[in-house]
Amino acid sequence: MDFDDDETVGPISDEIKVLAQGPNHIARRFKAFAMDNGYKFRTEQYEREMNTQNSRVMVLAKTESYARKQDTRPKLGDVNYYGRLTDIIELNYYGRFKVVLFRCDSIDVTQGRGIRKDSLGFTIINFSRLTHTGDHLNDEPFVFPSQAEQVIFVQDPKDREWFIPRQIIPRDAFDWSMESGP
Repeated sequence: MDFDDDETVGPISDEIKVLAQGPNHIARRFKAFAMDNGYKFRTEQYEREMNTQNSRVMVLAKTESYARKQDTRPKLGDVNYYGRLTDIIELNYYGRFKVVLFRCDSIDVTQGRGIRKDSLGFTIINFSRLTHTGDHLNDEPFVFPSQAEQVIFVQDPKDREWFIPRQIIPRDAFDWSMESGP
């Protein structure tokens, strides 16, 4: 394709032009980040001496994967990714807009490696098997805060390397539905 003729491409918005320039070379880092939805995230390092777990995240993503070894075509499905928040970075696009990113250590969601079901049907995860660490070109260790849900990890009392992720309700979140009953 040849894009020399501006009329065939059409007008380019200011936002696209700013994005094409890339962010400012100086980014800001934060230890904590409060969301509008009630979640308050903290980096793992910041809460190391605390009793809270505000650095645990879950991201639900559409992912192509093979359901069985015999499958020849991957299927698109929802996959929960679990991780620990290691950094909060704000990119500034020259005062036009800012983008916040969460950097996470994510577990390998391959069944039997970093994730499995226990005898009671609970999902359990193991942080000795990480993926998307940023060490490889195809790794994607960053997520947008709007993609992340907060979870806690409850240690398995029998196998201490494994944890049960449990979703938590955001602070100040109330169910105002008019329905009654269980």
